[in-house]
Amino acid sequence: MSNEWNTDSADEPPLGSDRLVSQFHYDPSETYDLTAAIVKAVAEAEGVEITSVSEPYLYDSVDTAALENILFDDSSGTDRANAGRGDRGNARFSYHGYAVTVDGDGWIQVYETQSD
Repeated sequence: MSNEWNTDSADEPPLGSDRLVSQFHYDPSETYDLTAAIVKAVAEAEGVEITSVSEPYLYDSVDTAALENILFDDSSGTDRANAGRGDRGNARFSYHGYAVTVDGDGWIQVYETQSD
């Protein structure tokens, strides 16, 4: 399990030659929780229903509650959906054979990793 925490927002793939295969915008004020949003993005990358994405479970790869707190929680009382989250950085981790990036602006990007 490879995890990388980055305090700088980046619009580039986690690894130079990786190919973006899916993305999903997460909004804390919407119905999906962060776990479901990440699994939905991975399901889209695999071309399957969200319920088909199972083991390994997401919680074996990353602590989504910690991600939620770091990237999206606004303890100051301002509206989380409209707070300037983009400057909170991003988190990158491996899940289901993909490199997944969760950005502070809500974008979840799933990359197919390229082997040399």
